[in-house]
Amino acid sequence: MDFFELTAILDSMPSFDIPAADCAVTLEGRLVYRHTVGFADVDAKLPLTEDNTYRLYSASKVSTCLGALLLVERGLLCLDDPVAKYLPEFGDLTVREEDGTVRPAKTVMTVRHLFSMTGGLDYDLESEQILAAKKATNGLAPTREVMKYLAKKPLSFDPGTRYQYSLCHDVLGAVIEVVSGMRFGEFLEQNIFAPLGMKDTTFHPTEAQLQRMAWQYYNYDHRVNRYDDRSKENRFIFGPEYESGGAGLVSTVNDYIKLGTMMCLGGISPEGVRICKPETLELMRTDQMDENTFPGVFDKLTWQGYSYGLGVRTRVREMGKCLAPVGEFGWDGAMGAYLVIDPVNHLSLFYAQHESGHPWHHEAIRDAAYRSLKR
Repeated sequence: MDFFELTAILDSMPSFDIPAADCAVTLEGRLVYRHTVGFADVDAKLPLTEDNTYRLYSASKVSTCLGALLLVERGLLCLDDPVAKYLPEFGDLTVREEDGTVRPAKTVMTVRHLFSMTGGLDYDLESEQILAAKKATNGLAPTREVMKYLAKKPLSFDPGTRYQYSLCHDVLGAVIEVVSGMRFGEFLEQNIFAPLGMKDTTFHPTEAQLQRMAWQYYNYDHRVNRYDDRSKENRFIFGPEYESGGAGLVSTVNDYIKLGTMMCLGGISPEGVRICKPETLELMRTDQMDENTFPGVFDKLTWQGYSYGLGVRTRVREMGKCLAPVGEFGWDGAMGAYLVIDPVNHLSLFYAQHESGHPWHHEAIRDAAYRSLKR
């Protein structure tokens, strides 16, 4: 194995206005590559290290959906159950038509719809319903309470009729709370993070973890050292008690690669800790789309042979120049986090950056890793 190409790509990131890049690769449960480059704080010229934390944003969804599938595996949750069985407020849903009129939903929203982003929800973070939830809870916004308000917003379409990226996985987090009888984050901690030794993965970072967080940069331009913002905040978190299943986790590369490694090994960690059954991961990567729900939604993904499973992209056919095999799955995040889970080669890759305004280079990073294995 020779990772010179992957290293060269990562080392070039600052020249592409990505201040810092952080990457790890495991094969057969063994760490075979680790590299960081750039600055966690450009102004202070503070070099990035393996200890830096990141906001995962939508890469959080992999943990959320795995957590919910653990409940399915244990017979406590059924994919085709109505969401209203667990969150009664979702039993009386409406749909807003293109002309602005609102009518009752024609179909029932199911748990499967939440997983597959076909529930009809949207990603409006400033809706009157969310603002009302913040006000009613004095800004605390507990996850379960927010859902009571979110359910009042008319859907974009009837559940199950098409795909739309949305707050579906936030709702799934609330379902986990109800079914498990535990706070959502506590369930993930006890059933996934702690058993895997993921000590820096959390919805509620400590002050020490926040101190280690790389700054987030928006539209950074290294030529004039200019950026629109420099922060450690997450606008997808509505209040201090809100645990966003879709975008709320904080982690490190050293932590999150443990999740991918366990999943590419069929649900068991290199240390022998069983988190889930192989069948659960097979279910997760099973294509949930059809010609009606998915046409044209992810042209880039479908061109490479990907579709969408239970909360993850899933490679379902050989197409394009992608070097990942059929069966590879994972997801990414708004600030550039990118998780590859390959159960065919027992390979996992996790990449993180904190810059949103430029290309993420995910495909180049992925394919360079695969070529490295052949050298």
